[in-house]
Amino acid sequence: MGSYSFDYAGVHFICIDFSTMKEDIKTWLEDDLKSSLSNNPRYTFLFIHVPPYCELWIDGDKWLRSRLVPLLELYGVDAVFSGHTHEYERGYKEHVHYIITGGGSWLDWEEPIVKDWEHMFIGGAKNLAEFRHGLINEYVRVDVQMDEWIGTMHAFQPNGDYIGVRDRFGSMMKDTNGDGLLTGSERMMPSNYLTGLPSDAEDPLEVYPRMMHPHRVDPLSLHILRHPRIVDQLETLLGEPAVGLQTMIYWKPPQALGQALHQDDFYLQTQPYSCIAAWIALEKTDAENGALMICPGSHLEPVLEMEATDPTLSFTHTAVRPNPQYSTKMVEMEKGDILFFHGRLIHGSLPNRSVNRFRKTFICHYIPKRSTSYNKGYDPKVELR
Repeated sequence: MGSYSFDYAGVHFICIDFSTMKEDIKTWLEDDLKSSLSNNPRYTFLFIHVPPYCELWIDGDKWLRSRLVPLLELYGVDAVFSGHTHEYERGYKEHVHYIITGGGSWLDWEEPIVKDWEHMFIGGAKNLAEFRHGLINEYVRVDVQMDEWIGTMHAFQPNGDYIGVRDRFGSMMKDTNGDGLLTGSERMMPSNYLTGLPSDAEDPLEVYPRMMHPHRVDPLSLHILRHPRIVDQLETLLGEPAVGLQTMIYWKPPQALGQALHQDDFYLQTQPYSCIAAWIALEKTDAENGALMICPGSHLEPVLEMEATDPTLSFTHTAVRPNPQYSTKMVEMEKGDILFFHGRLIHGSLPNRSVNRFRKTFICHYIPKRSTSYNKGYDPKVELR
C-alpha cells in the first residue's frame, strides 16, 4: 500500500509502511511534512512499526535515527508511536515524544536489555511503577482538545481485566527539564489532571494519579526530601549517611482502591543493605480514608516474590503473601506525622471508603550512601547535605 497521511480534527497523521519504509522516508516524508505546515496543524503524530529508540531486545533502528529523527525534530512532529517489541516504553527528546506500545499481546519476558538510552525513561532499562521493564499488557489512548493533547497508557491483566492508567504524557507540560514527565511544577496539581480525561472515568485514580519524582522539578519537594530534621533521623536510624532516590505524592481520593502488600526494595533493589522510606501524612489517615497497613517484623525477610492479587481491591496487580507469623497492623497518623520504615517491611494500604476525604501523602525513599547496587531507573541520586 505504501505510506500515507491524512488530516482529521486539525491533527496531521502520518503512517509509514514498514515494507516501503526507507524509500518513503527518503522521497516522500519531507514533502508531506512541508505541505502539512501550510495547513497549520495543531499536532502531528507519526506511526511506524519499528521504533527509532528501544532498550529491550533491540536498541531501535540505526537507519531511522539517522534519517527519520532529524525530520521529526526539524518539522516539529509531536509524537512517534511504534510497536515491534512486545512491551511499553516511553521517552522524550528534542520536543518529540517516543512511545512503544507493543503490550497488546504476549510480552518479551525473555528478551535482554541491550541499551540504556538517556532520554527513554519509562520501561525498558527502567521500571514502570510496579511493572519491571515496562512488561505489561497495555494500550495507549490519546485525547486531543483545542489547546492540548494527552496520552494515557491503560494496563490490563492477561485475561483482559482492566488495571488502570499507569502512565501519562502529552503537550500540556511546561517541560522545564526536558524529560517529558508530568511532575511537580511542570503541571498544576492536582486540578489539571482532570483536563482531557474521560468525563465518565470510573476510577478516581485516573483523575488523581500518584505523582512520581516531583523533587526533580519542584523546589519545595526537593526541600522536603533534604529536610535537615528528616536527614538527621535517617542517619540515626541507619547509623550512616544516606542519599535520596525517590519522591511520590499520593492524592488517594474518595473511593480510590488501596495498594496490595509489597516491599519497597522489590522495586528499588538496594544491595547491600536496604532502602528506607519516610512516609509523611499530609492529613489525618485512618481506616476510613485508606490508612497504611504494615506487618511488623517482616523487614527481617528477604525480598519476596510477588503474586497476582485481586484488582478490585488494589490498584497494583501483584502482591506479597506474608508468612502467617506476621500480623497486619493499621497505622493511624495525624497530619504532619512521619513514619520511617525499612525497605523490606511488608506494607500496603486500605481503600479510601470515605465520601469526601482525600488521604494525601508525600513519600521519600532513601538508600545508604555506601550501597553499591540499586535500580538505576531511579537516578539521579540526591545528596542530602
